[in-house]
Amino acid sequence: MGSRKRALGEVRPGEIAVVAGALVQSDRSKDAALFWQQAAQKLPNPIPPDASGSVLWDGGFESGFSYGGLGWQFEPQIQSVQIALDKQEKHSGEQSLRIMFTGRTNISFTGVCHWVPVASGGAYQFSAWVKTKSLTTEQGVRFSLFSFVNGKGSAISSAELHGDQPWTNITLPWTAPLGSHFLRVCAARSPSEQADGDIQGTAWIDDVSLTPLVPGRKAR
Repeated sequence: MGSRKRALGEVRPGEIAVVAGALVQSDRSKDAALFWQQAAQKLPNPIPPDASGSVLWDGGFESGFSYGGLGWQFEPQIQSVQIALDKQEKHSGEQSLRIMFTGRTNISFTGVCHWVPVASGGAYQFSAWVKTKSLTTEQGVRFSLFSFVNGKGSAISSAELHGDQPWTNITLPWTAPLGSHFLRVCAARSPSEQADGDIQGTAWIDDVSLTPLVPGRKAR
């Protein structure tokens, strides 16, 4: 409790992420969601509202937060991938997240991730906007959704985008397995099966959301 009060009082992003991360590891989704809602309101950068009803925080990357917790987590450089916010290219709002592959490796990438509290057995609609430029190989950028129950994980992935693609909406229906309380959403790239599988080029992601479906309503 003391750490939680210090994080809220000092509004230090790194400390907030540590407290929320501990709640995630303890599988305390309600406590994590409440803590994050209170903490996020005290961060210095105001955040525009996300998609109506979305349980994923800051899907438009407007806050610049990259520390984890119940927010986005990424590093500026991961092996041969450079990651940065981009105010010049965005689907909406002030900026998007740019992922640039340098062409040095046939990389398996899950370097941009977000923990999201979910309801056990709940049905959701995942949505994200992606743009690509000169992105090589048959394995471009996709999203992978990871869930965990009693230490056992399962995952589903969206379609991938490569080459030169305008802003494209990627959607994926998802139902939380019984007993799961968190979902890990990651921008991902699977290794190529081509002989020259080193990936080069750029992708931008923006307006990511995970929206609970009304009972009886089917996912698109």
